[in-house]
Amino acid sequence: SIFRILDDITACITSIKEELKDRGFNENKLELAIGGYSSGAHITLLYGYSIKNIPIPLKFLIDFVGPITLEPKYWYKIKNSKDTLENIESEDIERAFKEEKLVKVFDDIILVGLMNAFIGRKYTEEELKEMIENKKVKENNEKYKELFNMVKYAFPTTYINSKTVPTLCQYGGDDTVIGVCHYSYLKEISQKYGNKIVNVYMKNSGHFLNEINNEKDLEPIREMHFQILNFAKLYFTNEK
Repeated sequence: SIFRILDDITACITSIKEELKDRGFNENKLELAIGGYSSGAHITLLYGYSIKNIPIPLKFLIDFVGPITLEPKYWYKIKNSKDTLENIESEDIERAFKEEKLVKVFDDIILVGLMNAFIGRKYTEEELKEMIENKKVKENNEKYKELFNMVKYAFPTTYINSKTVPTLCQYGGDDTVIGVCHYSYLKEISQKYGNKIVNVYMKNSGHFLNEINNEKDLEPIREMHFQILNFAKLYFTNEK
């Protein structure tokens, strides 16, 4: 399960800590940042937001195009890449919805099926179909509410609070796998608690963040490198 993966990460960090101690590093001065891409970013955020006693103090997280929830209302992509948004802040996403520039990434039945897989396939295919009406999830359906209440603990956003570590993100405007709404939702909840969150937007890129055909497309990649260094300077202890 995804929670076994979190245990594996803790075991890995513990092993790294022991190795560093054996090499003569002062364990009281060790600090950590972790990052991931796509599903790896989801695990990064889930680990960094939900695990309390990490063997090496966690200072910040790096999220490359990570899905942060399976709630169907956040799985939208740009309908036409020519309409790529200038940014993906909440206001821009809301405007894109009003202007009908967004379409679903996956049908709701697929997302409900993924939720079911996350909790060990508790529900039958027929029960999952009962949660859907006119291709949309019925949020008041009792089985869906039961499913959501179980699977929400696999969503990073469930654990955000005032002590959540800073997060550096990068999302693509033409992402047909994750879509453009996840960062907007993540930022909305993070800012509610006053947490530091920064996004370097690659508006011309898809899920692989590799649109580097000209100087303009290279700029966000350079900016992301700069921001990683900047976060390291800001959040790692600078002791002489």
